[in-house]
Amino acid sequence: MHKLLTEWRQFLKEARGDNYKKLLDLLTSKNYDLVERPPSVLIIKTANREETKSELENELLALNFSFNDNAPGSGFGRFELYDKENGNVYIYFKPVARGAAGAGADYEEQVANTMSELLPNMTVSTAGFGAGSDLTITDGSTELKMELKTSSGADFGQFKLAFDLSSNTWRPVKTKKFIESEDLFLGLFNSVLNPQLDGKVITNPDDPVYNVKNGAIFGLLRSPTTGEKKLILQSMLFDKRKDLIVPVDPTLIRKYYAKKGDSLIIVQGKGVYALTEEAKKHFDVPLMDEMITKANLRFRIKPHMGTNGVHSFTVALKLGLKKSATKMTDQKFLEDITSFFKS
Repeated sequence: MHKLLTEWRQFLKEARGDNYKKLLDLLTSKNYDLVERPPSVLIIKTANREETKSELENELLALNFSFNDNAPGSGFGRFELYDKENGNVYIYFKPVARGAAGAGADYEEQVANTMSELLPNMTVSTAGFGAGSDLTITDGSTELKMELKTSSGADFGQFKLAFDLSSNTWRPVKTKKFIESEDLFLGLFNSVLNPQLDGKVITNPDDPVYNVKNGAIFGLLRSPTTGEKKLILQSMLFDKRKDLIVPVDPTLIRKYYAKKGDSLIIVQGKGVYALTEEAKKHFDVPLMDEMITKANLRFRIKPHMGTNGVHSFTVALKLGLKKSATKMTDQKFLEDITSFFKS
């Protein structure tokens, strides 16, 4: 925080004639989802405008911004910096859907409500945005844990990489999302992706287009030539392809969820799958990895604000999954849940 405040104060001191660009670079460094409306408007897209406003308020007020509750063109209000000499700047907040995480939490709640109605003698709870199994059913002494997914595509997760300049090697970035699924992501990185990255180095690390922090490159910065330099880097890393795709053994994915203590996984629109041999036998549903048609890690230089905007080094876990013959509302499946607690 101290470093960020120092950067903000430096911005006020040095931003003569370039308030908008300096502010954009700083907001981008905080990983907000931004939309530009040159020459003077920045829009922060957020699922919680009040929360995001609170996160920024003290820093912006210290920099002579003020918040106008009755600003034109905004029912919520905006931050304003008036500077006749160097240009005014306006920051708006635009509400957006809650995204994949919010959709996942909503789906958990939906499934929990359904299960509570269908199994009135059981206690059903969800993890929501927290860690742990998505859904837990218990009779007070025994627990049945399940993983819930809203789709079989990108819903299985993604994480970011950084290029370590001291060792010329790649490493995962330990974001909050990475830590939540660290066993899976770190296992996939070490056993699947990292062997394919041997020799794939950034040979021009001094180029100012790179986002360098703490001795590592985390991606590309916004600049007029970012798009062109991305293409050069892609060719350097991916042998003239746009990405690196590495097959994954589906068993690794199932065993990760089983290691968490989950017995079953329910994928919206696909059905119910077993994560252990015991669950396969008791619930008469297929093992998840038996139904995966493809499993890949995709490593690419991902744009976040257009061709010349900020880019990150992103790895996504992509799955293809055949439908299970069992749905969570099937009467036999519900009977098997009840018998699970009697066995």
